[in-house]
Amino acid sequence: MYSADLLFGRRFGVMFKRRGPRALDTLTLNENGFIAEDASGNERYSVKWTAIARVIAFKRDMLTTDLICFRITYSGEDGATRQLEINEEMPGFEEIVKGLDQLQGFNTGWRTKVVQPAFVANEVLIFEGPNRSR
Repeated sequence: MYSADLLFGRRFGVMFKRRGPRALDTLTLNENGFIAEDASGNERYSVKWTAIARVIAFKRDMLTTDLICFRITYSGEDGATRQLEINEEMPGFEEIVKGLDQLQGFNTGWRTKVVQPAFVANEVLIFEGPNRSR
C-alpha cells in the first residue's frame, strides 16, 4: 500500500508542475522586435516584428487559475518557421502586447474574447501577417 500511495503522490505532484516556457524568462523590447532571455540573461529567442506570421492568444487551465498565453509563429534568422509561446507571468509580457498592438491588423479586442468563459482555452487568432506560414 505504501508504494501505491507514493506512486499516487508522484503522479499528483506532476499535475501541479507548470507546463510551457519557464516563468523565469524575461521578455525585452528592442527597436526591431523583442528577445526572450533565460534567468542568467542569455538570449534564447529573438523575434523581429516583420518576421511575425501569426499570433494566437489562448488560456491554459492551471487548475485554480487561468494563464493567458500567446503562441507566436515567426520566421527565424535562417528562414525556418518557428513558434514561441509566451505568457502573462513572464516579466515584459505587457510590453510585448503593446508592441504587437502596433502591428497593422492586430486584434486589439482579443482580451475579452480570451478571458471569458473561465477554464476554457478560447483560442483566438489575433494577428496574421503577410508572411504567414502554417
